[in-house]
Amino acid sequence: SFLLRGAFEYFDQARVVDVSPRVLPYDMRSTVKITVLNLDGRSVVGAEVRLAVELVPSEIQTVTGRSVPEGDPPCTEVTLSIPPIEEQRRQGGAVSISIIGRAGNVAEGTDCVRLYRPMVFEPVVKGSRVKLEEDGTVAVRKTGINNAVVFSKYPVKRLPRSVRLPSGGVYYSITVTRAATAMKTFALGLTTIDPSQSTASTSSLFASPTSFSAANLPSFHVEEDAMATLAPKAGESAGFCSLLVGYDPVRLWVNGRTHKISSRQWRPAREVSVGDSVGLLFSFDRVAVYQNGVLRVEVQLGDDEASLSRGHMASDWWAVLDVLGKVSGVRLNGEDEEPPE
Repeated sequence: SFLLRGAFEYFDQARVVDVSPRVLPYDMRSTVKITVLNLDGRSVVGAEVRLAVELVPSEIQTVTGRSVPEGDPPCTEVTLSIPPIEEQRRQGGAVSISIIGRAGNVAEGTDCVRLYRPMVFEPVVKGSRVKLEEDGTVAVRKTGINNAVVFSKYPVKRLPRSVRLPSGGVYYSITVTRAATAMKTFALGLTTIDPSQSTASTSSLFASPTSFSAANLPSFHVEEDAMATLAPKAGESAGFCSLLVGYDPVRLWVNGRTHKISSRQWRPAREVSVGDSVGLLFSFDRVAVYQNGVLRVEVQLGDDEASLSRGHMASDWWAVLDVLGKVSGVRLNGEDEEPPE
């Protein structure tokens, strides 16, 4: 007979007790920290990341043992670097992560991370003075006060129908990251114009409902050019719909129609500072602006405007911002942002 000492290794089953963050953007390199119980750091031999059944390349950056009270099971933190996952490869949008220990002791985190489409700026169609930073989530005007119109790269997430929003709606928010000394200020809005479909050969800023030139976005009349592009005269916008709110004095334009807003209601030139969040909610018959979660502007559209807007309820809507004057840097907040109650 034979006696094989150490032929078997007994262990308590390792398990994932925490993952941070639990949401990751498509198309960006990410770092994830996984906390595992019942697995000593010296026992970690590898990791697997899967999108559905597809293996995603990953690399262990650090393995760190956490201090635990005497007698408690070992606890280990594993940091993984995950390369960009292309959105077209998505298969359900959930990622599973397994931390592999010796002797087959595996901690499995099934569908522990959700993928989302990040809110980033369109990198090509933008004002000439705009630079994009932080993986395209931040737009900064480096010089001057104008030539700084930017669009979101992807359509804004649609809000479902509800008691509060009978027709649904669209919402996004920004955070002001930089300020400059100037009299004028920014504007934010929405448009059904797809910025990625623009053509570099277009000679004018507003050549057709779905085509305009990045080189002329905008030109020399500060906000007036953004208005001309996104809020043309009545009858010129049959193929699309746009709105823009802000500047100083503050105004709202909806497809060429101007709505005056009292400066006592909201004056962004004086009231918006670095660190402030500004959100825009459009429910097809109503426009609302929130600053730091507080409703500042609410405009009910007329029947004809609301009818035109409802005709685009099924359309995609892109965010548009004019990073003008006092506001010189903005961040697009994540698509998980919800409108304040």
